[in-house]
Amino acid sequence: MLGAKGARRSGESGSGLLGWDRKGLTFRIVSMLSLVLLPLALVAAWQSQRATQAATESYRASLLAKTAASTAPERDSILSAFATAATLAETLALQRPAMQECVALMQQIAGANPRFAFVGHTESDQLNRCNDKDALYDFSDNEASRRRFANPRADVTFNPSGAVTKQAVVVVSQPVHLADDSFQGFVSISFPSLPLVLSRPDETEDPEFQILTFNAQGEVLTADVAPEDLARLLPRDRDLKSLAGPGRFVFTEPSVAGPIRDFAVVPLYGDRAYALGSAPAGAVPVNRQLYGGAALYAPILMWLVSLLVAVLVLRRQVIAPTRQLRMRMRSFADGRAILSGETMARAPSELREIGETFDSMAEKILHDEAELEDRVHERELLLREVHHRVKNNLQLMSSIINMQIRQSNGPEAEEALRRVQGRLSSLAKFHRELYQSSSLVGLRADQLLEDLARQLIAVAQETEQRIELHLELEPVAMSPDQVSPLAMLVTEAMTNAIKYAGTRDGTRPFVRLALRVHGAQDAQAATVSVENSVGSTPTDPVAADGSGLGSRLISAFAVQLGAEVEQERENGFFRLSVTFALEPFRLEEGTGAAF
Repeated sequence: MLGAKGARRSGESGSGLLGWDRKGLTFRIVSMLSLVLLPLALVAAWQSQRATQAATESYRASLLAKTAASTAPERDSILSAFATAATLAETLALQRPAMQECVALMQQIAGANPRFAFVGHTESDQLNRCNDKDALYDFSDNEASRRRFANPRADVTFNPSGAVTKQAVVVVSQPVHLADDSFQGFVSISFPSLPLVLSRPDETEDPEFQILTFNAQGEVLTADVAPEDLARLLPRDRDLKSLAGPGRFVFTEPSVAGPIRDFAVVPLYGDRAYALGSAPAGAVPVNRQLYGGAALYAPILMWLVSLLVAVLVLRRQVIAPTRQLRMRMRSFADGRAILSGETMARAPSELREIGETFDSMAEKILHDEAELEDRVHERELLLREVHHRVKNNLQLMSSIINMQIRQSNGPEAEEALRRVQGRLSSLAKFHRELYQSSSLVGLRADQLLEDLARQLIAVAQETEQRIELHLELEPVAMSPDQVSPLAMLVTEAMTNAIKYAGTRDGTRPFVRLALRVHGAQDAQAATVSVENSVGSTPTDPVAADGSGLGSRLISAFAVQLGAEVEQERENGFFRLSVTFALEPFRLEEGTGAAF
């Protein structure tokens, strides 16, 4: 068995042809590519493509130019009508002429522009009193008029039978707004559509090339064919409204009638009117000499065959195994899952060796991570148990001191024992927060300080001292190295503040504890302040501590925090505050070896 395996491995990694591994990636690609000819006509194919592209672009430009030239009458008429309507609207808004003056103005405009069939001003009640016909027209029952007044804006529409002219007309409308922007109706100018079609330039006449114009709402304005024949000029998969937009463009698709046609879209007036030119598809001029003879076809065919073979080889021998290996790596990175690699069994030896190396590495990483997680979990449990035991011992000591308080003979001894008991309670709460917290490197200082303050106030209530507690604590997480001295400092300051709290007007005294965070995200600082109301004979709670121990402890805890104690005395209250920089958790030197 060993001899057979060794022989098989020797055959797989043998020198083979030209010293290459016959199952290696290089040998396989070179062997398959050697079956085809190298591409010989890249330059010819490139020139052919460029010639075809140039011919196509020239044809498209010609189609756009022909469409623009053919619709010159419509463009000129629409531009003239819009310009005149805008001038009339501004004149009516500024001068607000009397009715006879308005009629005379409309007749003057109609006389100066013979192509205009109607010029008039329709007021907001949809009655047209001012027009070149000097007649009264009621457009309230006109559907087109109702739509126009529902959305007052400059527009161009088509009316197959004008209410005044009784013929097919193109209508240009311009809203009239006074200086205060109040809407006063429309100036409307209409002109016949048929003369526009008949007046197209002769040089653009082509029986196969036909044109229609339309507005932004997709309504046809003029067309070279009768309405029943519009199917030959309209694209099947796009409506006219979707073609309205900035810029010129050409596209090819079947018409509604069926045959494939080339369509050119040219704006006539801003985003109001457009022209659509249509010609049979396949009219692109191509130089057939570029494709004559086998001198072009044979090299192109050989190039295509060689490209096809190269793509097949790369997809089967490189891309597929590489993708499989990438999927396995991604699956391992995302979820630590090791997928089976069936594709890798047929991969070249180089890629197969990479896959085997990855499998070995992944298994080792999983094994090491499992051991590391077990050790971290064990040490976390041990550390939480240590904090739990410390908390229990501190509570036991607090209970013993409480028993001693009951047996004390004097108020001074009782007060001293209660202060010691408060310090032990704050330490116990600190250790309780540590073993109950989800993270051992960051504690919610605001929650701990709130618990301490409420406990101290509760103790004061037992001694019939009624004090209001005000808390202004912003949420912040601190490292245990800062939370511990901060808790002790607040305990000392709160104890003094509760003891010496008073008022001058007989109201209920108060103690306020505040925690505020300020500064940038990477350089934050915290300010803790303890404030109490004072009576008619104000006393400094820190200095009033008979033994001076509380004052020294506050100063010592402030030094541990890297802060200085600030005291403020004003009429009615006393405040003690410290400000210190928030620091991340740092492992003490020498503790890393224990874990």
